[in-house]
Amino acid sequence: MTGGKEIDALLWLRQVIETGDPGRIEQAKEAACRITTPLDELETLYGKWLVAIAGHIMAGLGSIGFANLDGLAERAIGRRAKEAEAVGRFGDELWDDTPAEVFAWRACEQLSR
Repeated sequence: MTGGKEIDALLWLRQVIETGDPGRIEQAKEAACRITTPLDELETLYGKWLVAIAGHIMAGLGSIGFANLDGLAERAIGRRAKEAEAVGRFGDELWDDTPAEVFAWRACEQLSR
């Protein structure tokens, strides 16, 4: 994606961690240890890449926390636990569209015709 192998590897590992699957998270962390460039340096390089692509300095803010895989893992596991709790309380219907959402989708479909 960025053209930098290690930055792209870290982006992919972040996606794996965001699944919230503890087994996959451990595998991703182990794989991150094999990246030779320090993660803080990759965060800086990723920020520079974001700025270059977007054309303005504020885009670099998107790289803040990029190298914090432990924090990302903690948030992903917490989110997954909350999702499981919500499904336990409300059932799979939780993911169904509400009447208001159905109305909005239909309105958008009609506008696009």
